[in-house]
Amino acid sequence: MNLIEVMNRLQRGDKSTVLQLIQENKHRMDSVLEYCPSFQNDMDVVREAISVDPRNIRHASMELKNHFALEVVRRMGRTLAYMSDEMRGNREVVLEAVRNDGMAIEYSNLLDDEIMDAAIQQNPSAKSLIDMLDE
Repeated sequence: MNLIEVMNRLQRGDKSTVLQLIQENKHRMDSVLEYCPSFQNDMDVVREAISVDPRNIRHASMELKNHFALEVVRRMGRTLAYMSDEMRGNREVVLEAVRNDGMAIEYSNLLDDEIMDAAIQQNPSAKSLIDMLDE
């Protein structure tokens, strides 16, 4: 499939082409979702994109970011940075994020003893970040 054919299919909203592109481009740093905004609120496309790379959540609609928040931060804690303020303040989401990557606490809108302890347990360097956030 050449580039013109791909672009024509994308303009027609061909979901199978988008899903194929996600799989074919899984080793690239950019996201097909970034260039296909009409699919940023499509559950199947976003699910496929985050299965390839959890950072692809950054290009999903806010509704789907919230829907997939827990799943994504469990796989890559620092994706908390791409979540809504609501999810950054959601105790369960934040706790899972710092359990995966203690440094994800940088993106949290919520600090309590359990969250701070989990972050430090996962990555002792999170202590210095917590100290800076606490100031």
